[in-house]
Amino acid sequence: MAHLPLETYQRLREELESVAARMRPETPVPLPQKYVRPVETRSILLENHIALYEVDPSRKRLTLREIALRSTQGV
Repeated sequence: MAHLPLETYQRLREELESVAARMRPETPVPLPQKYVRPVETRSILLENHIALYEVDPSRKRLTLREIALRSTQGV
């Protein structure tokens, strides 16, 4: 992340904070174990970068997995 342009880093951080804020319910209600939702992998496209992150709704956890330059081949 230290190699990202400052503007890209700030936009990425804002996007991830927005996702995390939507994960926080007003009144947390634990789900029974048999109803636990699976972890989802999602992505954010920012200029020429792609950020991959995981959302674990049962633990209310967002994990940034990778930030990479997007390929412009075939465009």
